[in-house]
Amino acid sequence: MARKDRLRWDARYREAPASSVATGFAPIPPAALPGALALDLACGTGRHFDRLVQAGYRVVGTDVSGEALARAAIDHETRRRNLQLIHADLDDWPFSPQAFDLILQCDYLERRILPHLMAAVKSGGYALVETFMRGETPNREGPSNPDYLLQPGELAVVFDSWEILALGEEHATTSRAHILARRP
Repeated sequence: MARKDRLRWDARYREAPASSVATGFAPIPPAALPGALALDLACGTGRHFDRLVQAGYRVVGTDVSGEALARAAIDHETRRRNLQLIHADLDDWPFSPQAFDLILQCDYLERRILPHLMAAVKSGGYALVETFMRGETPNREGPSNPDYLLQPGELAVVFDSWEILALGEEHATTSRAHILARRP
């Protein structure tokens, strides 16, 4: 990611109030084993951390914005034993294959990292992706650049070799798609 993009995200998190509202069509599957590890990609200030911890996961949150992670560290200080924050640019994928029991990617789309995301999920683990998609009318929120909007049906194609547990698309003032899939 270009330096100007990192600076733009830092400025956004510095100036805007944190969103404490978790999004999500599909439920987060409960951790199968104690110590299961979830990765929240582009986690921002950590609006999904509570749901992940409540589902039984230890959480790794990563974001390109140091400002967002600093706010996440303050907001989630009481749960630090179940939380690790990593300042990273996902263009330089920092995670090992089969490292996570669940990966959550919400409101972020970079198609180049999808193969890395899929490889980083353990066999029997889950990917939960929810983000903006192209609709019949322009979205009221989210990106306007079509490079960062899913095509209708795209998630089903990306995860066609996985067991799809939940899949949906919503066309409203903002079009969104989600998938919960289990790696074979």
